[in-house]
This record gives sequence, structure tokens and C-alpha cells, in this order.
Amino acid sequence: MILKALSPRKKPTKVKEMVVAILSTDFPLSIKELKIFLKKYYNKLVSYQAIHKELNSLFEEGIVTKKDSKYKLDMNWIRDVGFYSDLVLSTYSSEKKNSIIRLLDLKKDDEKFIGIYKDV
Repeated sequence: MILKALSPRKKPTKVKEMVVAILSTDFPLSIKELKIFLKKYYNKLVSYQAIHKELNSLFEEGIVTKKDSKYKLDMNWIRDVGFYSDLVLSTYSSEKKNSIIRLLDLKKDDEKFIGIYKDV
């Protein structure tokens, strides 16, 4: 699960998690550069094909973007992760059962509001 890659206390165990962890601090990177970082940070020997496969999966999930054969984390995904983290923190801080649902509703209302002005 990608969440392990985002936790400073947990060491990623899967190549996909390692790639996300690396791209969270070093970017943009080519497949060759990712291969070097995987060896350096995780002592993990991975083929170019395996890295490419994981990057394609992350791209399809909207987690990474590609430009000029280099990869980095998608800014929209980063914002979504931050927003969700804030919602969970807010819920646990306030200890109100339905506050996360209410905040999600507010986000949806905000998106509808912003959508009205996109074409202007």
C-alpha cells in the first residue's frame, strides 16, 4: 500500500512504495536514476523493466506524471493526500463522528462552486 511510502516511521517494502518514497524527495527522475536510488537507499536491485512496470501502474493511478522521460509525483495526488490527512486529523482531534463526512461534503460543494467559474 502506498501509505507505507508516506510514513516516516515505516520502511517501504515494495518497489512501488520505494519509488513513491524516492520521488517524494528527489524529482524528476528517469528510470535509470530511480534504479540508482533504489540501490543506494534500499539496497534493492531491480530491473529497468520492473521499475517501468511500477511507474506505469503509478501513472495509471494518477500518482506520478511523466515529462521528457522523467517522473515525479502528481501535484493533484499530493494535494488529495494532504487533504485526506487533514480530514482524518480534524476528525480525530475534534472527536466528532461525522465531521469527516461533513468536510468531504464541503469539498464537493467547493469543487462545484469553482467549476462554475472555470469557463470564465
